[in-house]
Amino acid sequence: MIRWILLTILMVVALQAQAFDYTGKFGIGGSIGPDFAGKPFNDAADENANWGAHLRYHFTNKYSFELGYNLHDFDESAINAKVYDLALLYQCGTYARFSPVIGLGLGAVELQNYNPSSFKLGARAILGFEYSLSEYLSAGIRAEYQRIGKMSSSNNSSLRTVNVLTPKFIITWYFGGANDALQEVAAPVKEVVKDVPVVEPEVVTKVEEVKKEPTDSDHDGVMDDEDKCPNTEANVVVNNYGCKKEEKAVVTLNVQFAAGKSIVDSQYDSQVEELAKFMIANPNTKVSIEGHTDNKGKENFNVKLSETRAKAVMEQLVSKYKIEGLRLTSKGFGSATPIADNNTEDGRQKNRRVIAIISE
Repeated sequence: MIRWILLTILMVVALQAQAFDYTGKFGIGGSIGPDFAGKPFNDAADENANWGAHLRYHFTNKYSFELGYNLHDFDESAINAKVYDLALLYQCGTYARFSPVIGLGLGAVELQNYNPSSFKLGARAILGFEYSLSEYLSAGIRAEYQRIGKMSSSNNSSLRTVNVLTPKFIITWYFGGANDALQEVAAPVKEVVKDVPVVEPEVVTKVEEVKKEPTDSDHDGVMDDEDKCPNTEANVVVNNYGCKKEEKAVVTLNVQFAAGKSIVDSQYDSQVEELAKFMIANPNTKVSIEGHTDNKGKENFNVKLSETRAKAVMEQLVSKYKIEGLRLTSKGFGSATPIADNNTEDGRQKNRRVIAIISE
């Protein structure tokens, strides 16, 4: 009961948080939980605690390989099983820091105190979720099904096949990969100047700043600072933000990303907030968030990365600014539509962007 309460609390908190991208990072961790053996093996042995260790590598944010070690040690039986396997994990979706996980592993099982002692083929199925505590640490709860077969040489027919279900707590620490943090701008060095001559203050006449009146350059009745479709033809009926009914407005959010990453840095919060305020002021609008990348890497990876970036902005609009999810869609275009030269670092940085397409 306590486990399900903790699970519910983690899910609620996770849906309000921002995701972390583990692409290109290694992870090392451990797990622990009780074993529940199935029939007929449980007629000859009782369950005991299971513990394990693993080494993980994320080759994308959703897919990872996990090299695992698990020890199954049973009561009322001298037999124990050491499992060495390689599993492929897939994160089914990204709901802020919360990610459902499924996986399948294959490997060898070393049977000890079993006559004859030998290695058997083992298969492991994984179902659970993980929660990103930080860019370096995640925790989760899993249900793992382990099957050990081909034990027909046993004198006890109940030991010929082992089926074990293990609910367990798992924790992973991540390291390596690209540095997500943006480089800080160095503070200017204050130069101490000695023997500066005293200069008499100069009398300056204060000039009153002339307040600029709002203008409507295309004369459509919408001021330029609120006009999402400038240069509309004369005598055309427009909506509240200066666009014709069939016209779609394009808003560049100027949200840029570090190479291979999909985390929205806090310095771009004002960009996302401005779009949120516009949608609140215009409740009939719908927005499609489009993600784009540079041309580094394989295109199928770039498409998935751009989808993750667009979804990260969309989830921030929903979780932080309470925009209805039905008014938002997201899509990734990879490197198909660059706006700058991909042969320069500055150009590639500009191409790693997110834009918003506004419609009604």
